[in-house]
Amino acid sequence: RFSEGVSSVIDISLKDNIQGSSQSGAGVNFIAADAFSNFKISEDTRVMVSGRRSLTDVAFTPTYSQYSNRVFQDSDLANNPSFSNINSEERFFFYDASLKVLHDLTDNEQLSANLLFMNNSLSYAEKADDGVLSESLRSGLDQSTYVASVAFEKSLTSQWNLKAQGFASRYSLEATNVDVVNNQRLIQENSVTEYGFKLDAHYIVSKTLQGKYGYHFTETGVENLQDVNRPDFRSLTKNILRIHSLYGELLFTSKDESRKLKAGGRGTYYEKFDNIRLEPFANLQWQLDEVLSVDVSAETKSQTT
Repeated sequence: RFSEGVSSVIDISLKDNIQGSSQSGAGVNFIAADAFSNFKISEDTRVMVSGRRSLTDVAFTPTYSQYSNRVFQDSDLANNPSFSNINSEERFFFYDASLKVLHDLTDNEQLSANLLFMNNSLSYAEKADDGVLSESLRSGLDQSTYVASVAFEKSLTSQWNLKAQGFASRYSLEATNVDVVNNQRLIQENSVTEYGFKLDAHYIVSKTLQGKYGYHFTETGVENLQDVNRPDFRSLTKNILRIHSLYGELLFTSKDESRKLKAGGRGTYYEKFDNIRLEPFANLQWQLDEVLSVDVSAETKSQTT
């Protein structure tokens, strides 16, 4: 069910259980301050909200100083033979926020909504002086990510569980890089916009056998811009890819839970290329004793974007 990745997967999730006590908290360190709250607004509705913001643009702490020295130690800001003195005044900060709302429609039906926003910003002024020429230019980098999703989950029986989810996300990058020596300016912009729908089913056949199946649709748009003033050059490209996927997997667990075998596959249709790709996989985990275990895996993966 985790597609479109030839590397590993980071699975970030919040609680799906409405029951439980309310919790709130706040914290601060030499990099950032954060706060969160998890509470009920009714017997059937729970809200989870959190936020974090860096302190690096208002307080130059020793911790941030160490990070900054490490990041810029090998950059051209530290060493440029054309100028005897190049200094940089960097300003970096980040903030992020998340919101999740859970609502139990019935004992067997749940509706949830998620929002996530992240932003990173770096700007710095390069000041160069070789005794004859004095120049000061500012570069910057901004990254932001927006994610939103709505999901409906229903337990049909004690064995069958269905979940439908619609989602949208957008990643954007805007960067300006200046060269004080050659009076050159480079503008780069990159955005990745994605929309999708997922339908997943989980079926428990018995205590030792269960299966997962699903259909996923994803539309991904990627846009890139490059603009250079010396020499005068500008390039703008945009590509869109729509993907339809079906997957299925079976998980067998021995009665003593010492052996687990998971096997299945994924079939993906790429509209733009009119191409179908099949990707089988299998994984065996065997706990031989208290300290020794064997894990054998075989799979194929692909990534089109």
